[in-house]
This record gives sequence, C-alpha cells and structure tokens, in this order.
Amino acid sequence: DYCGTSDCYRGDLIFKYNLVDDYGINTDTEAYGLDVFMNAYTHYNNVDVQYNVFKSGSDVVKIKSANSVRITNNVFAGTQVGSFSCTTCSSKVIANNIYYNNRWTPNGQNSIWFGTTGYVSGNGNSQSDPLFVNAAGGNFKIQAGSAARDTGTTVATVTADFDDVPRPQGVAYDIGAYEFFGGVTPGPSRTFRVRTVSR
Repeated sequence: DYCGTSDCYRGDLIFKYNLVDDYGINTDTEAYGLDVFMNAYTHYNNVDVQYNVFKSGSDVVKIKSANSVRITNNVFAGTQVGSFSCTTCSSKVIANNIYYNNRWTPNGQNSIWFGTTGYVSGNGNSQSDPLFVNAAGGNFKIQAGSAARDTGTTVATVTADFDDVPRPQGVAYDIGAYEFFGGVTPGPSRTFRVRTVSR
C-alpha cells in the first residue's frame, strides 16, 4: 500500500466476529492482533472493530492512520501493553468495551486508548469484573449479575452481538461482545470466523 509522496486513501477496513488469542504476550516482544500500518502518506477511510474477543496478547489493536475509527463492543481480556493505538485518527469512537485482567507495563493500567493523544476514556467501557460465564474455557458471555449488563451506551452502528442476538435486550446495551439474552445465558458461541472487508 505504498503511495509514494502523495496522500492516498485505501477505503474501509471492517474487523468483526473474531477470536484473537495467544499472540505474543511478553514484555520483550511486540505482537499485534490487528496491525494496519502504512507509510506517512497512506490512510484508511473508516476502520470498524466490533464484536471481537482479544485474549492473551500484546498491543491488541494498532492503526497508523484513518479518518474514522470505531472500536465498539469488544472484549479485551488478559492483554499486555496497550489495548488500542492510533498514530493519526481524525475521529474516534471507543465505547462498550470490556477491559479485564489486562497488564500494562510499567504502571499496571488497563489502557483504553494509547497513542499520541494519551488515554481517552470513551463511553460505556468497563474495567470491572464482568462475570464471564467461563473465560478459561473461552466463553466470554456475561452472567445475569454482571456489571456490564444494561450499562452500555447506545451506538447506532451496533444492532446485534457476536451471536447475532439483537441489541439491546434490556433497558440499555450490554457492554462487551455479547448481549445477555432473555434471562438465560445462551449456549456455546458459533465458530469464530474472520470478516475483513475491502481496503
């Protein structure tokens, strides 16, 4: 995607419905679950990262440049270094993400935004224990008593969860990749798959 010395745009990147697991978590090696890196003149238009589970990795999402970035309704669990980094992003929405049991070197913080602008809190994000059904077994649905239930913010582009359950099911959106459904936690998720669309 080399553009020479003139600005060029590469369209949209959509990253949804993925499990990104065990991708280089240590303090000496950087590894990226999603790394969109370009030269100084290359830009993406829109970048959407939704309904994903990022587990046990380093520098989860790193984006070089984009006009618009939306990081919504994801789970970041047990990650190392920054959860999200963007060098130059004109517009950004960071909402309804669960950040739990993450490690940040050296200050021990769970980072919602890490880049040239520092930390940005966003809306409806949670660092409390989300009461996952079985995180060790790969089930990142929330239980009825979760602090993530009915405490998210409305995001117009988010209409369903990882399992295509319509949002919201209660009085407000649930935080994270899954919506608590009908008072009963659904069964195991469908097979994880990649939907990465057009550059």
